[in-house]
Amino acid sequence: ADYLTGDDKKVEAGFGIFLCLTGDGELVFENSENIKVSRGDAVVIPFNAGSFTINNCGGILSRPPAA
Repeated sequence: ADYLTGDDKKVEAGFGIFLCLTGDGELVFENSENIKVSRGDAVVIPFNAGSFTINNCGGILSRPPAA
């Protein structure tokens, strides 16, 4: 798992679970609708949502091990 801050860096496409720990922000996806998140929210991210950025919040992104 990685701790990510809402610094608008692009995250590669891939299945994951994001747990928002700080702030009120938004996950902005390449191939899906944006999702607003607040502290305590958990979001399951499918691979087909594409790459994404995390805006105005921080949290943990957990992904399966690379093959």
